[in-house]
Amino acid sequence: WGGHWIPGKLTVIGDKKGGSTRQKLKQLAKEESNEHMVSVFRDFQEIIGLPIRIINVFWDRDAVYRGSDRFIQTLKDGIPSVSSFDWDNGVYTCGDEASRRALLRNACDFLGVPCDSSVIDMWSSMASCKAATKHVSVSGQGSDSD
Repeated sequence: WGGHWIPGKLTVIGDKKGGSTRQKLKQLAKEESNEHMVSVFRDFQEIIGLPIRIINVFWDRDAVYRGSDRFIQTLKDGIPSVSSFDWDNGVYTCGDEASRRALLRNACDFLGVPCDSSVIDMWSSMASCKAATKHVSVSGQGSDSD
């Protein structure tokens, strides 16, 4: 998460393969049941000893991953301490600077981690609209080319 560490206290675990994790949990729900998937997720939460906060990353053209995602809602319904935050990658990569910085500050607040201006500056500087053109158009509207 940018190197924030509090000695003796786990703050944030990042899942670089969040899409794969999501698919595995969905497979559990399909092969077993939603209740089994929620139970496995609850067991994981008990092991790490933290409430789970899901950052639901989506592109502006990708309605499947928006806040109405039934998969995340099933987890939230089954485990009241699970919460989610919708991260619009179109805003992060191609949005105006004020919107990008607001998204970053809101994510920090959601995770409960301090983010001073140097952290916000660092993360904001990594955004690249050019690299995201297969997902969003420069104007921020979804691309139909894929």
